[in-house]
Amino acid sequence: MARIAPCLTASALLLSTSLSAQAFTPTGNDIADAFLTLLESEQGTVESYGTVGTSDAGVLIDDIRIINKNDEKALVTIATTVLSGGKTLETGRLQLETLSLEAVDMDSSEGSMKIASFKATDVVLPSPEEVAKGPEAVSNPSYSSLDITSVEVSGVDQETITVARIQSEIGDMFEELPTSMQFQIDDIRFKTSAVSKSQTKTLKEMGYEDVDIDVAGRGKWSPESEEANLTDLTIKGEDFGTLTLNLGFGGVSKEVVQKLEEIGNDPQKAMGLTQNVSLTGLSIDFNDQSFTNRVLEFEAQKAGIEKSAYIEQQIGAVTQLLAALKNQEFQETVTGALTTYLNDPKSLTVSARPENPVPFSQIMGTVMLAPQALPKILNIGVAANQ
Repeated sequence: MARIAPCLTASALLLSTSLSAQAFTPTGNDIADAFLTLLESEQGTVESYGTVGTSDAGVLIDDIRIINKNDEKALVTIATTVLSGGKTLETGRLQLETLSLEAVDMDSSEGSMKIASFKATDVVLPSPEEVAKGPEAVSNPSYSSLDITSVEVSGVDQETITVARIQSEIGDMFEELPTSMQFQIDDIRFKTSAVSKSQTKTLKEMGYEDVDIDVAGRGKWSPESEEANLTDLTIKGEDFGTLTLNLGFGGVSKEVVQKLEEIGNDPQKAMGLTQNVSLTGLSIDFNDQSFTNRVLEFEAQKAGIEKSAYIEQQIGAVTQLLAALKNQEFQETVTGALTTYLNDPKSLTVSARPENPVPFSQIMGTVMLAPQALPKILNIGVAANQ
């Protein structure tokens, strides 16, 4: 099991604040009552629910309605909830073999979200006492697998983002820390008008009206060898291209992983933890699907010159920039690959394959004191159309 990002789960969205006194009428089923209690918060009240029953699938709750007295537009409805294999742990947390939600609608003054179906397995939800202490004290929900279908998010401006499916799976565990995981997000779709006005104008001038993106990746961590690998993190955009990232790290101890979980999204604290972490390998691959030519033609037109002249300008600028490194071999490798790619955009690969793991502290020191040595230390390579 592993921690769920709050933005990906309907339940976590409803658990973001502390509890108020129980307002709903008890159902007579301990598991159903425990779940409904978690859905109640200072800002939220379970206004009503339909039938509550049991079957081979588990505890069934129909037509849950949650309101917010501080926001008259706020309403959460869940057409069907199925709680399978539920029990309350000694910690007060609710453990479920499966949590299934169907037809989840969330509305507020800031926008809305609709989810056709949500299913998570091996779920552990925080206790009412943890939630009552506030978000910082809450132990995030955990799960083994997650499957969400047909997500639609709309802002107050009525711009809509849809996601066909979100899947995530956690593999083996080591002392409650995941050692492997994989995820996939299919068909993230939105109009270019959903981004900033300046970006919308640029994208439309480049011929983009709609954006369709797929994202996937997998990761593995070995607590014994302290090696971690991010494999094939892929972002694929229709009529844009496919970007694939692979990363390898050493020195990723149990303590580092634990502290990374504790500090969350604080980049400054995260940087402090990477001093003893090393880079073992890196590759960035981009396979073009018309994006590069669109950019080149757009920029050349804006500059009032031919595309070929604009390409020469860019190669010249890169050559001048690399000259400061005083590494002729590396300069020729980069400019050669860039020339090939810009004149016939197919694929571009940047790699780092050091003979031995290179600590991030050494990388940062080299960047500041001797940047010309970095290509050799990391064994950086650049290749085009291979």
